[in-house]
Amino acid sequence: YSLARTYQLRENVTMMEMMLFILGSALIISSPAFLFRAAYLFLPPTQQYELIRGIGAAIFDLWITLVCALMTFVFPLFNYRFRKPAFRYLIYRLILNRFNRR
Repeated sequence: YSLARTYQLRENVTMMEMMLFILGSALIISSPAFLFRAAYLFLPPTQQYELIRGIGAAIFDLWITLVCALMTFVFPLFNYRFRKPAFRYLIYRLILNRFNRR
């Protein structure tokens, strides 16, 4: 292999590892949402289960909102390509400085 080919293969492996990390994290983070939604969909729509179905739907909406907000905030911390642009904001500078010390 040439040097350029070796570096390209390393970059591909690094990108694949990053994609697997992001997909695995997304699966773990979103799995409770599927459970809350399943509680709403699979329980029968009777008076007996109305409260549980309503709570399941409400927690589903809350969970999706919190995950979207958290992922939007945390994504630049884990993706090295977004760290430099995120460094313009004070909160990210403080977090990245503390993160880089470890």
